Amino acid sequence: HNMPLAFATAAANEYVPLNRDLQSLLYWWTPDSSFIDFDPERVLFPTHDAQEFRRGIYRSMPSDVVLTNWAAGGLDSEMARDAEGALALASSMQLFNSDIAGLLKESQKLDIADGETRAWQTACNWLKENRDLWHQWVPRETDCARGQGLVDALGTFVTNVSQALKCATCPSGYAALQHNGQRI
Repeated sequence: HNMPLAFATAAANEYVPLNRDLQSLLYWWTPDSSFIDFDPERVLFPTHDAQEFRRGIYRSMPSDVVLTNWAAGGLDSEMARDAEGALALASSMQLFNSDIAGLLKESQKLDIADGETRAWQTACNWLKENRDLWHQWVPRETDCARGQGLVDALGTFVTNVSQALKCATCPSGYAALQHNGQRI
């Protein structure tokens, strides 16, 4: 690639300060706040070629590592019911690299020494400023889980979401049906 480079390494406690001082090409990962104020850009090389690496030719890079969310299965029925809303929220969330970078930059701007307090304040500010976005992720009281159906204010099962107040567990021997994307 005709890029004159010199490779070096530093002790873990010196790596960040050294690279902040030198402001040079460096190896790092995201999301992380250590260099976020530099607006770092990726330098992309051809996708990893294992055969070349075995021959000592290092002109390629590894593929991206995709980060995913996982939820434990097999929870007892009461815990599964309690976690249904949290799982629905987590499944609906959509944050992109630019969103996370923005949060990290906002966090650095806050004049709060304690990292945990700064993180909570950053999150709180983001929630206040982006209600229209995250509000779409929150399950409605009438988004019934498996084994539940719609009920009105009196606890009577109903078939119309406009009459429903919330969800309730179906009595033994009964099941809610899917209708227009809704359990009734």
